[in-house]
Amino acid sequence: MQKKLRIAEHPWEMVAFGALAGIWLATYGKGKTRPTPSGLFSAAVGTLIVQLVRDAAMFEMSRIAKLWIAEPQTPPTPYAS
Repeated sequence: MQKKLRIAEHPWEMVAFGALAGIWLATYGKGKTRPTPSGLFSAAVGTLIVQLVRDAAMFEMSRIAKLWIAEPQTPPTPYAS
C-alpha cells in the first residue's frame, strides 16, 4: 500500500525511473560494436514507418476534430429515443 501512495505522490519520478531502467536493460551487455548496414537500414525504415503512422493519425484526428467543431449545435428533442 505504501508503494502505491509513493507512486501517487510522485508519478513523474516513477516514470523517469522506469524509462532509465528500460534504457539500461536494453543496452546492458551489448559491447561497443560497429553498426551493420542492415541494422542501420532497419532503423531508418522503422523511423520512417513510425513517422508515417504518426502523421496519418494526426491527419485523421484533425479531420475528426474539424467535423466535430463544424457540426451544428442542435438542442435535444424532448422525445428522442
